[in-house]
Amino acid sequence: MLLYADAFVSPAGTGLVYLGTSARLSYALARQGTLPPALSYLSRRGVPLYSIALAFVAGELAFLPYPSWQSLVGLVTSATAIMYAFAPVSLTALRRRDPQHHRPYRIPAAGIAAPAAFVAANLVIYWGGFEATWKLLLAIGAGLALFAITVAYTPDRERPAVDWRASSWIWPWLIGLTVIGFLGRYGRGARLWLPGWIDLLVVIAFSLVVFAYAVSVAMDSERVRAAVDREQDPVGRHVRPSPGDPS
Repeated sequence: MLLYADAFVSPAGTGLVYLGTSARLSYALARQGTLPPALSYLSRRGVPLYSIALAFVAGELAFLPYPSWQSLVGLVTSATAIMYAFAPVSLTALRRRDPQHHRPYRIPAAGIAAPAAFVAANLVIYWGGFEATWKLLLAIGAGLALFAITVAYTPDRERPAVDWRASSWIWPWLIGLTVIGFLGRYGRGARLWLPGWIDLLVVIAFSLVVFAYAVSVAMDSERVRAAVDREQDPVGRHVRPSPGDPS
């Protein structure tokens, strides 16, 4: 009974946290104009009701193609790894495009740690199995379609700018991981055509190529600096210090 109780309480706490963070994410995307504006509605208590409803429905739908707890855990793990894989790419791109920016914390050996982290995330995605990867690819495609519809119906003056070149690495990356998973050894539907250790070397080599390309197509320095300054001070009061300014 104690194990059953813990099996309920622990995932329930995690579920509440993820429900709140997912709702705030769709709320922020709606505020930015990349999701329908109705999702940015707040109640009198500041609660994004429609975003919470969307997160709840999406969570319930996730149970349909995943009848077992183990298969659902594989999906969540792969989805989390995809989310974390963007961080090392962003870190390296920002360091190259905006090297003079003040950074309170500096990661040691970031030139090695960043690509290694990207490789590790891709290995986790691969180990999650082909079944989880191709379903995540479909889910991300559905989200992209929703973004495209929202942008298409947004007036030109309010339409957010999209740098398609800077994001051109994402789909080859995700499709490539799906193909490797199909040829690999993990998950239902995998063909077992890549032998042991060879499949890991393929994932590592593919990850490093994608990482190098992703960093090379990042936004230019001027746009990166403008975006960072805008995030630091949305009302425009931030003044970027010159490279020689000790402050």
